[in-house]
Amino acid sequence: ADRPEWLSRNPGRLMQQLFFALTHGDFAPYRAARLVPMTESGGTLPRLLDHLDADQAVSAIEAVKKTPGLEDYQREPLITAIQLRFPKLHEEKEEALYALQDSINAKRAELKQLAEEEIPENRKAIESARELGDLRENFEYHAARRRHEYLSVRAGKLDEDLRRVRLIDPSSISGEEAAIGAKVLFRSKDGSECAYSVLGPWESDPDQNILSNESELAKKILGRRIGDTVPLPEGSYEIVAVEAWEAS
Repeated sequence: ADRPEWLSRNPGRLMQQLFFALTHGDFAPYRAARLVPMTESGGTLPRLLDHLDADQAVSAIEAVKKTPGLEDYQREPLITAIQLRFPKLHEEKEEALYALQDSINAKRAELKQLAEEEIPENRKAIESARELGDLRENFEYHAARRRHEYLSVRAGKLDEDLRRVRLIDPSSISGEEAAIGAKVLFRSKDGSECAYSVLGPWESDPDQNILSNESELAKKILGRRIGDTVPLPEGSYEIVAVEAWEAS
């Protein structure tokens, strides 16, 4: 990232080559000591982000999301950094996040614990590890730094989600149309029945037929009325009732 002759090339392409190296067997001996540090804070990859243009940024986000060579604690800071540099990429995708009150309370409690307990404890661990000596060979220090990045990203994501959260109120379900907060009952032509509930991503539980409103199947159901036919995984089913969701 300090060499003009390299930066004159396509920075997005350089990122792709680094992602390739992270997963290619020929580079395995260099992965832990050389390649992974290049992806982390202060390394080559984050510094390349300053040289992306808007079009390259879109491709870069997709590449970061898809490369199997990155862990979540490495992936999320890179995506956040690109979105901060190109705010429109973030704004265009920001939508309301729907959730029940219990889920909102749980996320608020998690954020409070991160901010008041885990992050301060991690800062102390970093300082203690720093006092042990040479940071280049200091495993405790690097482990604490990785933990710090993970906690910071997690707290940032929770804060962002809570700012755009919208309360799901099942009591507002009219019974006429499938909406978020509803349990929708279906019947096929042969008389078999099934039901799907549509809540938010925090409540999603496919094993219990509870769908996130962001899922493809939920999008097929939302807005439909009694008598409408919907293609379900079980086949083609007609909506016979729409009820307010209740916890079992």
